[in-house]
Amino acid sequence: MHAPHDGGSSMLRAMVPESPDAALRLVLQRQAGVFTLAQAVDCGVSASVVRRRHDRGWYDREAHGVYRDRAVPRGDRTRRFVALLSVGRQAVLARQTAGMVHGLSSTPPTSEVHLVVGCTCPHVRSGVRVHRSLTLRAEHVTDVAGHPVTTAARTLADLAAVCGPVRLRRLVAESVRRTLATPEEIRTVMRQMGRFRGKVALRALLDELSPLEVVSRSALESEFLSLTTAAGIPPTAMNHPVVDIKGRQRFIDAVYVPPKLPVELDSQFAHGSLLDWHDDRRRENDITIRGWLPFKRYNWFDVTRRGHLVVTDLKDALAHYS
Repeated sequence: MHAPHDGGSSMLRAMVPESPDAALRLVLQRQAGVFTLAQAVDCGVSASVVRRRHDRGWYDREAHGVYRDRAVPRGDRTRRFVALLSVGRQAVLARQTAGMVHGLSSTPPTSEVHLVVGCTCPHVRSGVRVHRSLTLRAEHVTDVAGHPVTTAARTLADLAAVCGPVRLRRLVAESVRRTLATPEEIRTVMRQMGRFRGKVALRALLDELSPLEVVSRSALESEFLSLTTAAGIPPTAMNHPVVDIKGRQRFIDAVYVPPKLPVELDSQFAHGSLLDWHDDRRRENDITIRGWLPFKRYNWFDVTRRGHLVVTDLKDALAHYS
C-alpha cells in the first residue's frame, strides 16, 4: 500500500547527516509542521528531547505520539497530516476529503477528515472518519501535495454513495474536463471494486456522458452538454475553431453543423466585464460575416433553471434552418 506519510525519515537523515534537527526540519516541511515521535527518533532526536520541547511550548501534542511545531499554524493541510499520522501508515485520504484535495468544486462539504484503510482501526480521534475497504488497491492511491489520497477515479466511485445525481454528474464532468480521470479509468475502478453503493447511478451517468466532455472548458459547458445530450440534440462540437473575417482564429463554445448554428455560453468568469461583452459582440460579428448564423446565447440560469426553454429554442432554430 502507498504510504508516503510514514516519514521517510531515515532517508532524509542520510541526505542531511550534519544534524538530527536538520533532518527533522525536513520532515516538518514535508508534513505541514506535523511529525510523529517515531519519526523524530528516526531522525536522531530522542523521545525525551521531544517531550522536553513540548513542555517548553515548542511543540503541541495533537494526538497520541503526534506533534505539531507551534511555529506552523493549524490549517486544512495540518489537520490532514495529523489524521493520517494518528491513524497509521496504511491510511489514505478519501471521499469528501479526497475530493477537496483534488480541487473538485462540487465535493460535498464536511468538517471531518475522511480516511480509508484496508484493516480495522481501533483508535480514531475526534474529527476523523475512517472507512474500511477491502477493495483499495495500490493503483487507487496517488500523491497530491504530499498527501496519500485516493485517485480521482476511486474518489468518484466512493462519493457515488453519498452524492445525489446532479452533484455526482458535476463531479464526474469536472474530473473529465480537467483530465483528472477518464471515463474508462472510472469504469476500471468500478470493476475492481465489485459491488458498492452508488454503482448503478455512476454507471448510468458514465453511459450518458457526452464524448465532447473532454473538450469542454467550464462547468457551464458541461451543464449545456448534459442538457442537450439528454434532449437528443447534442452539439456537433465544443470550442470549435473558426477563422473570422479578419483572419484571426476564434473559438465558438458550441456549434451545430449543419446548419452552422453557433452557441455562446455566457459564463460570469469568461464574460464578466463590459470590455469582455463588447469583445464578444465584435467577435460574433466577425464570425457571422463568414457565413455563420446569428449566435444563440445562454447563461448559467438559462441552462440550469430554464433548460426546457433552451431545448425548445434550439430545436426550433435547428428545424427552421435545416
